[in-house]
This record gives sequence, C-alpha cells and structure tokens, in this order.
Amino acid sequence: MRHVTILAGFLALTACGPDVARPRIVSVQTQCNSEYGSTTDRHDLTYDDNRVSHIQSRWQMQYPELLIESSGMYSVQLTYSDDTLAAVSVTANGVTGGGTFVWADDTLSSATLNECDEEGCTSTNVSYTWTNDQLQREVAVVDGYNQAREYTWQDGVLQQIVTSWANDGEFEIDRFLYNDGTLIEVNDTTGRRLTFDSISDRLVLISDADGESWGIFYDEDGLISRITMTSDYDRCETTYTYGEGEVSGIVPVPNVPFGDRFDMRGRTMQRYEVLTSALFF
Repeated sequence: MRHVTILAGFLALTACGPDVARPRIVSVQTQCNSEYGSTTDRHDLTYDDNRVSHIQSRWQMQYPELLIESSGMYSVQLTYSDDTLAAVSVTANGVTGGGTFVWADDTLSSATLNECDEEGCTSTNVSYTWTNDQLQREVAVVDGYNQAREYTWQDGVLQQIVTSWANDGEFEIDRFLYNDGTLIEVNDTTGRRLTFDSISDRLVLISDADGESWGIFYDEDGLISRITMTSDYDRCETTYTYGEGEVSGIVPVPNVPFGDRFDMRGRTMQRYEVLTSALFF
C-alpha cells in the first residue's frame, strides 16, 4: 500500500515498510524571526476515523521596518477511496484549487491538479511510470510546458533524481549517499551539499556550506517534537503536537530539506518512492 503525505503545501507519495512511524499530528507551527520582523504559520489537522480529512492553516507576516503586515488562511479538504487519496480541494485567500488522483492496483497512475483565480484556471496533468514497484518517471505538463523526473534505484534504494525541462533543455540532478541505509549526504547540480548527521540511525542535524543548519529534537516517545533552522539571516522553529493513535492513508514527514526521505522518528525510509506535486500555497 502506498500512502500520500501532506506537508506544508505539497504531496509526497511514499511506499514504506511496516515499521515506518505514522503518528497522529494534531498541529504544526513554525515561527521565524529576523532583524526585520517575524512570520508565523500554523496548520491544524482534523481526522475522520484515522485519516486526515481537513487541514486549516493560518499565516501572519510582520515586518515593521519594511512597513509590511499581512495575514491569511487556507483550507485543504481531503477525500479518500478506502485508504487511497481520491481528491484534494484547496481554498487560499480567494484562490481555489485541487486535484484528483487515478489509481490502478494501489499504484498512482495519473493526477490532475487545478488552480483557479479571477484570471482563470490552470491545469497540470501528471503521469507516472513504475517498474517493480518503484517509481521510474514522473512527467508534468502545464500550458504546454513539460517537466520530467527520472529516478535511479540500486538494491531498492533511491540513488538520484534527474529533473529536466523539455522546452529549454535545462536539467538538475540530486544525488543521494547512504551509510548502511541511512541518508548521510545529498549533492545537486548547483554545487550545494547537504550533510545529514544521525545518532543511532536517527536524524539530529542537517547542515550545508552556506551556514544553514537544521537541528532535530525528540520527545519522550521518540517522535520529532521540535526543529530549529538557523542561517545568517533568520531563525525558525517548528513544533509538533501529537494526538493518540496512528494515522492511515498518509505518512507524516518532518519539515526539513528532503524531509520526505524520513519518518517522524527521524529514520531514513528504506522503501521510498518519491512524488512531489506542488499545490497552490
């Protein structure tokens, strides 16, 4: 069974082993502060049985020195067919959007994502190709613009993702390095190198050469309770509140770079199939 993950505005399809953590997240809040001001984002999740049915999100931005103060909210409604996601409806500050998903034998074969505002609607069609239960290729087409992702696997572990744009011939490559199945490094074509430090196979720190770092902290149950991001310009803190029980139909993942490679216990997901489809907020 594959699961759809909702986090901070995008979907990630994962195929995970049975030991992957599926805690019931009640709320997620991120507070960022810099010398100019602050931003706050909060996501409150509602459940129907053990499935996320609704996400209500609010954000606020305050930069007094720049004379900027604004706020807003968006709402995500999810519907399922059994434990597979059938549709998503999004409303964000007057902009509406959503998506429908077509499955074949528990495998996502295509998706249609729509965004509408006062100027009209934009539709993105995404198709997926699978081999031996691993995602090989993802193609998204919007207004004639074609983006493709190719996935390379070795011994069931993702090795690299190549993203290309047929219209202009450009491409990007993300390469993944592991130690005994635990992700320790990601390199991309821009020259950025992210290192992932773990203790007892659990993620505790992510850092790059530009001075950005993410610290990951755990509660007494071994779940991620807090993530701090620091850079030369600002500091952000994300906190998680959990409820009782586990969730079906989704796998929560942490709000860090390549967070969709980890579960909420900070462990690299071994049987992972990547799918990111941007929503509209």
